[in-house]
Amino acid sequence: MDTVVLTIAGSDTWGGGGITTDIKTIEQAGSFAVNVITCIAVESRDSSFEIVSLPASLIKQQLQTIANSYQLSAIKIGLLNDAITIAIVKEFIETQDCPIVIDPVMAFKESSKEIKQIRLEMIDLMKSATVITPNLTEAKIIAESGDIENQLMLADEAKNIYSIVKTPVLITGGARFPSEKAVDVLFDGEKVHFFELPKLDTLNIHGAGCALSSMIAAQLANNEKLEQAIENAKHFVYQGINQGLSLPSGDGGNIWNRIGDINEK
Repeated sequence: MDTVVLTIAGSDTWGGGGITTDIKTIEQAGSFAVNVITCIAVESRDSSFEIVSLPASLIKQQLQTIANSYQLSAIKIGLLNDAITIAIVKEFIETQDCPIVIDPVMAFKESSKEIKQIRLEMIDLMKSATVITPNLTEAKIIAESGDIENQLMLADEAKNIYSIVKTPVLITGGARFPSEKAVDVLFDGEKVHFFELPKLDTLNIHGAGCALSSMIAAQLANNEKLEQAIENAKHFVYQGINQGLSLPSGDGGNIWNRIGDINEK
């Protein structure tokens, strides 16, 4: 375990996604996981979903602690809840020399004004990434586009986003298309790559996007090429979905679950 992978993300109190899943995944890949928590997802007083940002000073202090303690092999970036946090993280990653995977979590924002502001800040951040991994909803926000209905539209959307952020784009969520395959697509600036696996009849998907981006980061930390890193990560998450946990209640139910053998295909 010679590689150190940092995850900068939110804490999912229910345990299904966020930094909890990131750490499990990175450790499963054989790297040492360190983390910076940006915000915490909790149940609000009216039993709805609420995200509470950590103070900017505390986020900076966490990042400085990491910078003083480790030479990083890769960085995964997840939920950044506001523009101040994005600016702090951008300043930090500009001091690092390692692969950076950004999972641009933006779909939680309620108002169009919030989405537009976060979109602009995130685009600026994503230009520093090795690869970004938006899902279908996030891809539409970044590209300011309409619905994506098939594989060809998915590939065009990846190219469109690449023209905006100038970094490789992996769009996930192709399981929603009317097909027997779950399809993700990568555009690396030159070529479109499709990643296909059979669909699974399950709801155990909460945290799958976090696991995918974290595994890609861990694979890149261990010198895998991008396309192979994505291939390995997709198989890993596929197993996790197939062996997911159906919990009895709460928003953490039906979650992705880490698996035993990363090399199993």
